[in-house]
Amino acid sequence: MSVGRITKNASALFVGKVITSILGFISSMVIARLLEPSELGLIGIAMSTVVLLYTATDLGLNQTVIYLIPRLLKKEMGGKVKYLINKVYLTKIVLGVAITFLLYFSSDWIAILYNEPALGHVLRMFSLLFVFFVLFYSLLELFTSFQKMFYIMYSNIVLSVSKFIPILLFFFAGFIGMLYGYVVLYIISALFAFGFFLKLYPKERKRKKVTWREIGNVSTGMFVMMVCYTITAQASNLMIGLLSTATEVAYFNISTTLGILVSFGAVALGSAMRPAVTDIASKGSKDMVRRIMKYTIYSTLPIASLALALGTPIIRFVYTEKYMLALPAYNWIILSFCLSGIFNVFFNLALSLGRSFSVTKSYSSQTIILLVLSFLLIPTEGAVGAGKAFFVSIVTGGVVMIIETRSFKINYPIKALVLSLISSALMFLVVLAFWNVTYGLYKLVLLSAISLSVYLSTIYLMGGLDPEDIKLLKRFFSAVMKR
Repeated sequence: MSVGRITKNASALFVGKVITSILGFISSMVIARLLEPSELGLIGIAMSTVVLLYTATDLGLNQTVIYLIPRLLKKEMGGKVKYLINKVYLTKIVLGVAITFLLYFSSDWIAILYNEPALGHVLRMFSLLFVFFVLFYSLLELFTSFQKMFYIMYSNIVLSVSKFIPILLFFFAGFIGMLYGYVVLYIISALFAFGFFLKLYPKERKRKKVTWREIGNVSTGMFVMMVCYTITAQASNLMIGLLSTATEVAYFNISTTLGILVSFGAVALGSAMRPAVTDIASKGSKDMVRRIMKYTIYSTLPIASLALALGTPIIRFVYTEKYMLALPAYNWIILSFCLSGIFNVFFNLALSLGRSFSVTKSYSSQTIILLVLSFLLIPTEGAVGAGKAFFVSIVTGGVVMIIETRSFKINYPIKALVLSLISSALMFLVVLAFWNVTYGLYKLVLLSAISLSVYLSTIYLMGGLDPEDIKLLKRFFSAVMKR
């Protein structure tokens, strides 16, 4: 993959991530303002249930498709690609339909388990969107295997725009209308992505079989990895619902939403660089991996610093006073997401080297730590306890991943880490020195811009970027602006 192709794909994913993050933030903000915390918590529990069940339809097949299709295309085995797609996605749709019925008819029992009677109806409504949820996210993985990053970008943008449908229906039919809106948004998004699928579906008439044994050799480890990943990502919502209240779920949800938004620089850069890391690692280019790691650090630590310093006004302006109790959980989530942005480089590196078992070990350790700490902390601390458990689990998984990828012998960007820590600390002090509770949104934006200028100036003056860095970043952002 050429540098031009890397920057083109990376810029497409970066732009898509930025747009979807902003749209997702706006829609989640409006929904949170319209609903009571308990209602928002019910939606959070239902969505986490859907995501967890989605793993049951995956069976490691998504990552198998990403692994096998590029190799089959390289060998010009279009017939095998066609057979693989048919076999994998028919299996996923059949499982999706089966789980839809299972979730629909077991919804009242799940509601009893959570001691939330209203949860039953929410789960029944969400069961109706399940097949379309499976189809949409499975197609995104397929687009990745074909290196169709623009398909991913446009599909995610349609999904984000469609998230305003529940808001519109709320004004006509209240909370029930909003639930119908969630069903409609996934139907629209899945159909849009399916249109792209028809464009890239192989045209070969002769199909060559791919055996389940070939698929299983790749999917087994991937399935264990995805189960651990999904549990890690969704366990907090589900366990807060079980061990605490739906209101605490809402506090945790808005913390994670804000965490994703404010750390989008690292998250977006990590997602954008995934194809690049895959290609670079296969060629053994340690220098480029180190540079990607350096850029991720530079985009992560200042965001964390700024988000922690302005946590109170951010929650007050975005979600109003009724969600201020979410602030302690928000602080832990911000730290977790920003560290995750850095550790993602190691995850992508391990996957690109074919070490799914290493990633599985990391996710397994995260899952165990998260479950144990959640059981200990959530009953007494609610969303705050979940935030602490999530933070410790992210650190644990990241350390394991660093150890597992040590054989790649990367020259870690220690200087970049030290410079970023110093600059972030200066930025944090600037914000604390000048921030005032009476500031409106305009002054907060201005203060944020000034503090980020302090950060960037410090990095530049202390020699944090070499000429090759400047050249690569100019190329990347030039591609971003063309989008």
